[in-house]
Amino acid sequence: MQQLPESDRNRARARLELLQPEWLWFEPMAHVAIWQGPDAQHGFHADSLDEALECIERQAMG
Repeated sequence: MQQLPESDRNRARARLELLQPEWLWFEPMAHVAIWQGPDAQHGFHADSLDEALECIERQAMG
């Protein structure tokens, strides 16, 4: 599995803490993200962890 650089992991960890108790799983090789929201699990295409987080943040604001 591809490792994210330390700075990216720290940034992602900080952003994910905002989502608790929800969680996000991202598989970079498959370009897939799964988000466990307050009501259900949602799977979607994402090319990067940043893209997956931005998608979740847009949904939360929109």
